[in-house]
This record gives sequence, structure tokens and C-alpha cells, in this order.
Amino acid sequence: MRSRPDPAPGPRSILPGEVMPLREAGRRLGLAKQALDGFFLCDEVPRLDSDVDMQAATAILRERKAEFAYFDPCYLMMGAQAANASNVYAMGTMLGRMLRACREAGATPIVLHHFNRAKGTAQNDAPDLADLSQAGCAEIAGQWGLLGRAKPFDPERPGEHDLILSIGSRMGYCSKWALHVSEGTPDDGGRYWQPTITPFSEARKEQQGQREQEREAKQQAKLEASRKRICDVAAKFPGGESMSIIKVRTGLRPEAFSPAWASLLDDGILVPVELKKSNHKTPYEGFRLRDSDAP
Repeated sequence: MRSRPDPAPGPRSILPGEVMPLREAGRRLGLAKQALDGFFLCDEVPRLDSDVDMQAATAILRERKAEFAYFDPCYLMMGAQAANASNVYAMGTMLGRMLRACREAGATPIVLHHFNRAKGTAQNDAPDLADLSQAGCAEIAGQWGLLGRAKPFDPERPGEHDLILSIGSRMGYCSKWALHVSEGTPDDGGRYWQPTITPFSEARKEQQGQREQEREAKQQAKLEASRKRICDVAAKFPGGESMSIIKVRTGLRPEAFSPAWASLLDDGILVPVELKKSNHKTPYEGFRLRDSDAP
């Protein structure tokens, strides 16, 4: 809960167990120590089906003169009504109690929620309100910031996060952004916070270009491997051999052999020769490595 400045001088208190995490987060985000003044933290969220909890939450908001009230996570507030999470009417009644409590206290509610399982498996896809889990949560949102992953979490790079941020409101404003956050690890010299944000369309084009480059690099690597295999086989026939024999010896599939063979001919690495063998009455075409490439 974020409180309005107290008329009396002096900062508001913070729960003792939360001081160090907040200070550490503030340091990484570049916030001055004074930015944490006025915060009141509670280690439990109120149950929306409990009159006692809701009365206590409203009293705290009023007493603290809260400007903003953060509820995190939303699913723990449902209490016994969690079984009705798919019922928009039941959820609307529950969420409405939270909205009224905040309105009576003059605080703006900010709810931290999660996506459904289907969205959890989808990468590189901008999230929208329809991806929110539980009924009613999308309907009550007046403005929103939705954060999804552009790439799966990589435990080899735990301090790097590639995300997609969707922002919108009932007033018609909306935008999509690509967000990359580097936060470091204790092993690389400490924790920090370095966000980079770019328009989603620009990031998508850049990503498509990178994927195209990676695809071309893989294709080139496969081509080079096939070319080497053909050359290795051709080297075993210094006097030359037919294309069909060389192809069989390489064990390459047609889709790998044909472009590699054509590129070797274009580069002049394979040169045609006339082959004469005792069991053939007429000469036939063969191929061998050019002299500079022969072993």
C-alpha cells in the first residue's frame, strides 16, 4: 500500500522484515532511500469472502491515507470462492468488494495477476486481457500492463529476460513494447537493473532478421559439411569416378547432395574427366578433384 505524505513530519514505518529487500530493490532500481518512505506492507492479502478481512483492509487503507493499494497475488484473495473462478458472476461479486473498499478509502487498486496455462506455453506472442486467468479479471481492468515472455527463461542466463509488454486502457490508449531486462547475478559482480525498451514492431523486425541470419548460417554450415563429404569421397578416386558412384559413397540424401555437388562444379573444385574402363566399350563422364584440391 502506498500512502499519501503524512501531514506530520517524518517517514512512515515499514515492516522490519521487509526493510532489506526493499532497500536492495531500491538500490538496483536507482531509487533514493526516501522513495521507500510512505510504504506499508502486509504479508497477507485479504480474503474477499471474509467480512473481517475486508473491514480490516478498508480500515488500514483509510488510516494510512493510501493513494494506491497493491494486491498480490490475486488468486490468494478468492478464499472459498476459488472453486468458482470460472464463474464471471461469482468473481464479479468478489472483485467488486475489493473495488468498493478501495473507493471508500480513496485508494486506486492495483491487482497483480497471472496468465492462464495456455498463455504460459506461448512464447513471442504479445499478451492481452483474454490471456488472464480466472473470470472477471479482464472485465474489471480499467487500465493494464501485461508482461509476457518473448523467450523461455534460460537457467544458463538467469539475469537476462526478454519480455513483451502490452499497455492499454478503457480510454482507448494501447501500445506494445519489447522489454529486455539485465539484472545480473551474484556471481558476475552483483545485482543491478538495466532495462531496454523498444517498440514491438521494430523488435519483431530485428528478431526476424536475426532468425533469417541464423537460418542462412545453418544452411551454409550444412552445405559446407556436404561439400566436404563429397570431396573426401572424390579424393579416393584420383583418376575420377562417375557422379552416381560418388553419390552412393557419400551416403547423402538428394536434397543435400545436389546443391553441394552443383556448388563444387561451379567453383571448379570438381572437374569433369573422360573415364575408360575395360568393362565399358565407350568412354563415359566422370569427375575428380582439381589438382590444387587433390591430396
